[in-house]
Amino acid sequence: MPPNEIVRRVLINQIEYIIFAANSLTFNQGLDRDAQSLNELVVNHIARLLSENPDYRVRIEGHANPANADLAEHEELTAISMARANETARQLIIRGVDEEQLVIIASGGTRVIAAADDYTHINMNRRVELLIIQID
Repeated sequence: MPPNEIVRRVLINQIEYIIFAANSLTFNQGLDRDAQSLNELVVNHIARLLSENPDYRVRIEGHANPANADLAEHEELTAISMARANETARQLIIRGVDEEQLVIIASGGTRVIAAADDYTHINMNRRVELLIIQID
């Protein structure tokens, strides 16, 4: 297997993510400098990768805090996660990514990392995951 193929397979299987502040739908608003820097690094990396590889796509999946059984809350969290995914897509487009390379998904509060009472890690639920995929 050529070295290029090894690198390509690793990149395609890599999931990157950015986080959002509580009650925020705006990229990097309300986050500390470290979190903002990490978010910038991820978005710039993904934008560069997609610009250099027009056959790549990115699945942008928005997430939110855990939902309870309440249908109205579930719908609200789905809307929040969609807004965060759209904001992330906007950041990629600003950086030169073709809109055709973006696949946007909203998961609401259905795929949580931390429980609602885990205040140390709860911010990980307010994330957007970015999965690079290659279209043959």
